[in-house]
Amino acid sequence: MRTNPAATILSISISLGVFGAANAADTKPHAATPPTGGALTKQDVRTPSGSNVDGAAKAAGAEKAAEAERGKGVLYGWSDKDRMSDYEESRKSLQSALRSVESRDGYREALNENGYRITAIQSDTPSELVYEVVGDGNTYEVSMEFDDQAGKATDIHVADNMWRTEETRRAMKDYDYRPDTTGVLYNKDRADVTRDSNRMASWTEEKVSLEKMLEPGLPVAEYRNKLQEAGYQITSVNERDAEEVELEVVKGDQTYEIQMEREGKDQNVSAIEVNANLWHSDKTEAALESE
Repeated sequence: MRTNPAATILSISISLGVFGAANAADTKPHAATPPTGGALTKQDVRTPSGSNVDGAAKAAGAEKAAEAERGKGVLYGWSDKDRMSDYEESRKSLQSALRSVESRDGYREALNENGYRITAIQSDTPSELVYEVVGDGNTYEVSMEFDDQAGKATDIHVADNMWRTEETRRAMKDYDYRPDTTGVLYNKDRADVTRDSNRMASWTEEKVSLEKMLEPGLPVAEYRNKLQEAGYQITSVNERDAEEVELEVVKGDQTYEIQMEREGKDQNVSAIEVNANLWHSDKTEAALESE
């Protein structure tokens, strides 16, 4: 099981059969993943009848389409554990690129050159600049600290972006959306709600409480009851098999990804993790937007 110390979103892996209230619409099936190396070959492109498509042009077209969909987050599904490796690699690459910038004005250009859209400004003071950014199906909160307003940042941190502005949510759904971030998107009152550093303490407290409530040892169905009694909506079942169940849950404007492992003849849960829910199913987004 992966560890994500900064997670506000719970994912629980539970089979649909166990949760009688769930239906096919609640499930976000994993989309097909390209073969090893990420590229489609001519042999991978098939006609409706199932026969191989002859011709490099169609294979190239399918590869281009697959790459575009990968950028929109389609090919990886909604389970965070399936995407975390690429997410971390992209985060580290972006942080490294930003550290080579020499002036405050250069950070916007560097973000654009690395394929990221600035979707919100969470802070803009002489000593601090904080952006929400979206790129390649991921969103991050980029924080920069300055001793000199016009100079190179003394500290740069690219982190999870769990509380998102409306513009960021829209950009995660619409690959072509480009909000105007010339300064009008900075709103202190809104930043108090959507900036992660302002929310993390209460999120961590809720996460700890949830983990205590979901102690291992029970059948999966019992956890459904516990979650609902505690006010959580189960908005998506991302994984469901004999060994693992993964859920997305929402309470208020908080979301979590809960992962459960089960074993033995009775299939009782042997281990549970509550993590951040960084990629939201449509039902999770709808539940968050209704708050």
